Amino acid sequence: MQYPIVQTMSILIPRVFPQWINKEEIAEVFNTMQIGIVYKVIFQHIKHEYKNGVKIPIYTARVYFCYWFNNKIAYNFQQQLIKKKQTRVVYDDPWFWV
Repeated sequence: MQYPIVQTMSILIPRVFPQWINKEEIAEVFNTMQIGIVYKVIFQHIKHEYKNGVKIPIYTARVYFCYWFNNKIAYNFQQQLIKKKQTRVVYDDPWFWV
C-alpha cells in the first residue's frame, strides 16, 4: 500500500542532551523505528538548567531526512506532526523525545 508521505519534512526535537546521545544515535533511532533515513542532525544550544546545583546544557535537535519510509508507521508519525498533536519517539524506554 502506498501512503502520501511528505518527503521534504524535517522535524525539531525541542529538548535533547548531547552529553547522553549523539547525532548518529538519533539517526539510528529513526531508521530502526522504520520512520526514515536521516542525513543530518543539527544541535543548537538553547539554555542551561540547574538541577541540584549542577549546570546542565539543553539543546534542540533539527532532524533532516533524505528519505521517509513509505509505511504506516511513518505516515501516522507525519500525520501527528501535521495535526500538531504531541508525538513521542521512545528512544530508550522510558526515555523519549516529544
